[in-house]
Amino acid sequence: MKVGDLVRIRYQEMNYSNEIDSIGIIIDFCIVYNRYGDPTEKFAVVNWGSKFPYENEYMEHLEVINENKN
Repeated sequence: MKVGDLVRIRYQEMNYSNEIDSIGIIIDFCIVYNRYGDPTEKFAVVNWGSKFPYENEYMEHLEVINENKN
């Protein structure tokens, strides 16, 4: 996964189709560090449309449907 990839939520039970669009675009990544400076979690920041322009999503819950070729 990289910035610019089109994604959707992989698991149907996690798809909030009434609340968000089914396709989003990765706009950034967010890394959470512990107090020693070691990375503990990495999230994809996804734009799901105008209602949810900046949502942190677990990367394992996302499926890339179209890769950014740049």
